[in-house]
Amino acid sequence: MGAVIVLAIFIIVVFLFLLLAKPRRVDLSDDYLGFEPPAQEPLILYRPSAVYTKAALRHGVKGVVQLHVYVDADGGVSKIEPLKTLPDGLTDEAIKSARRIQFYPALASRKFMVPGDTIVEYSFP
Repeated sequence: MGAVIVLAIFIIVVFLFLLLAKPRRVDLSDDYLGFEPPAQEPLILYRPSAVYTKAALRHGVKGVVQLHVYVDADGGVSKIEPLKTLPDGLTDEAIKSARRIQFYPALASRKFMVPGDTIVEYSFP
């Protein structure tokens, strides 16, 4: 008999909870799902310079290495893709230096740190 009363009270409580609970509205906007581009791209806090290689000096190589740098939500470099390259190891030196860049992460809605990307250039005059 006691088990029946406990079961009846449990059913009543669950019914009242379901009846009185307000449904939550889930925000399915692009910003919520992370598809909206960041409002602010990552900011460079520290950028080490790239080293001119001996081979490039010997051959008189000059120009710009352009890199597409992907930044994690914690400000670390996650991936680097070279967009414009130079010979004699200059692109590799630029990538090595870019891996050591310290970023302030991208911001979405001015408050959430999110992954982002930016273009970084290294000049070799």
